[in-house]
Amino acid sequence: MVSVKQIALFALATGLASVDAQATGRTSRHWDCCKGSCAWPSKGSVFSPVLTCDKSDNPLTDTLGVSGCAGGKAYMCTNQSPWAVDDNLAYGYASIKLSDGEESTWCCSCYE
Repeated sequence: MVSVKQIALFALATGLASVDAQATGRTSRHWDCCKGSCAWPSKGSVFSPVLTCDKSDNPLTDTLGVSGCAGGKAYMCTNQSPWAVDDNLAYGYASIKLSDGEESTWCCSCYE
């Protein structure tokens, strides 16, 4: 039996996750573990940027730490992977690029 989490992962991985019907966009097809774009300070209108972890999944406090994919030690934390609330609802994080606005308006936003 396929779980809701597996369906959410498939939607994110294939780009089938939808965005606002009034804007066009594109989602990523990868989980590269690199520091998320929205983990940099001042990327979005939030109280704090997305948290990062070291390669052993220990949280880091340095929001200016360089991504592990660029020789640094900051990676995406495993708790950023999709999760199922129940058989009818799941959440997940995705890389997205919308045709409207700037990246600072996309970071930490919700899409259905």
